[in-house]
This record gives sequence, structure tokens and C-alpha cells, in this order.
Amino acid sequence: MNFSEFKALLGADPWNRDPETLRARNAAPEFEQAAQEAEAFERKLQGAIDAPLPDSLVENLLQLDARDKPGRFPRWFAMAASVTLVAGISAMLWLQMRQPQDVQQYVQYHLAHDGEALLGRATGAADRTEVQRILAGFGVGAEPALVEQIRLIKICPTPDGRGAHMVVDMGSGPVHVIFMPETPVEDGEEFLFDGHLTHLLKLARGGAAVVGRADQPIGDIDRVLRNSLYPLQTKT
Repeated sequence: MNFSEFKALLGADPWNRDPETLRARNAAPEFEQAAQEAEAFERKLQGAIDAPLPDSLVENLLQLDARDKPGRFPRWFAMAASVTLVAGISAMLWLQMRQPQDVQQYVQYHLAHDGEALLGRATGAADRTEVQRILAGFGVGAEPALVEQIRLIKICPTPDGRGAHMVVDMGSGPVHVIFMPETPVEDGEEFLFDGHLTHLLKLARGGAAVVGRADQPIGDIDRVLRNSLYPLQTKT
């Protein structure tokens, strides 16, 4: 594994601990340094996104965005700007995610950024506890029928905040499932790009984009997602 390939893996999953990655990490000082920097960045990013922001700050950012860049997803720009103020790291998010105007463009940018790298990482079953922990952060749980098919899960930015990017084994091969808990979608809408077919699915909370090969049947996952993702009960 060369240094560029190693950095691509870190970009997809900074906490990667598979044997091949660990061997590469120990191969030379620059590999270890890159891994430490990726982990530090991930911690800063998580802390920045989770940090509460004053209501007045968010309101001002939304007003600025509405004047300067009218579009469908003003909260995306507010999030990026707020991350800059909290941790000074939105420049990387901006370059990675560019500036999506709708769900279709967001999915294209997202897959171009780390789609192939995540497929390369999804070589075994994901940790079930980790799957439920990440989903619980969005107020949902998953039935075993879905959890057992998940090969990888990670938190990712979405047009309206945060969500979960999953690689799911559907028998015909892996598909990407991008869960967007705060983003409404047109149920059943489909679009093609770069040999990929994307199917949008409306869920009880938000929506999901299912992305597979153009020749890959992905309709079955509708039933799996609808039946397997359920809202967690909040204590009163």
C-alpha cells in the first residue's frame, strides 16, 4: 500500500484497524503521522458538530446565507460556517462536499468523495453495537434483519445536518445507504450517474438514498429499510 492509498483509507475511516492498514501505518513515520492527524481531525470534527451553538449565531448565519446564496438547503451553509467558528475546519468539508443544491447533487458529490474507498473497507460484518450506537444518535434503532447485512457504518454530513453512511450487503453485491434523518426526499425517485442507480426512499424520519450499480437490483432494500428502521422511544 502506497502513501496515497493509505491516506484515502484514512479519509474513509480514520479509526481503521484492519491488519493491512496497521502494517502500512507502522511502515514509516509519515504513515503514523498521517494516521494521528486523521484521528485528531475526526475528534475535532465530531466535537465541532456536537457543540451547541447560540441561537443568535445560527440565525445570523442563515440570514447571511439567504442574502448571498439562496437555495434549497440554507442549513448546510450555516453548519459549515459554524464549524469554522468552532474549530476552523469547514474548509475541508467545503472542498469535500462542495455546494449541493439538491439531494441528487449531494449524493453525487458524496459518492465521488469516498464511495469507492468505503466499498474497499466493507470487507466484513460491521460491529452490531457500533451500528446501533450510531443510529441511536439519530433517534432510531435497527432490527437484526438490517444490522446483519451492514458491512460498514459511519457518521457523515448530509444536506441538513448529519446522517449515517452504510454499506449494506444485498446478496447481489454491496450498496450504499445514506440515511438522512432531517432531509425530506421524494419517495421512489430514481436517477443515474456514473453507472450508478440511486433510489430515494421516504422513511418515518427523513429519508435515505440507496446507491448501487446501474445493473444491480436495489428495490428489495426498500422493504428492509422500511421494516427495520424504527424510532426509539424517548423517556418523558
